[in-house]
Amino acid sequence: MDNYFEVTARGTGQFPLDMLRFGRCWPKDIESVAAMEPDTNEGWKGGAEHEVTVCLTGSYMQAHAIKSRFDSFGWTAEITLEDTI
Repeated sequence: MDNYFEVTARGTGQFPLDMLRFGRCWPKDIESVAAMEPDTNEGWKGGAEHEVTVCLTGSYMQAHAIKSRFDSFGWTAEITLEDTI
């Protein structure tokens, strides 16, 4: 049985897109997708912090590995939802 997790990450600068592929996760909503893309006028949000929530299925250990990977990119991350599917 797998679990469903949502991990919310906050950071500045370019979103580490490899997180999606290596973490086998996907953006939660359109707001998270928009926060991953550079603003056409200000680059990456002008240095302001932005927030992205990603979703994944798997084990508790996988979710914590995603959190640690975000930390390695200088982003803070927390597991904001855990549910059994």
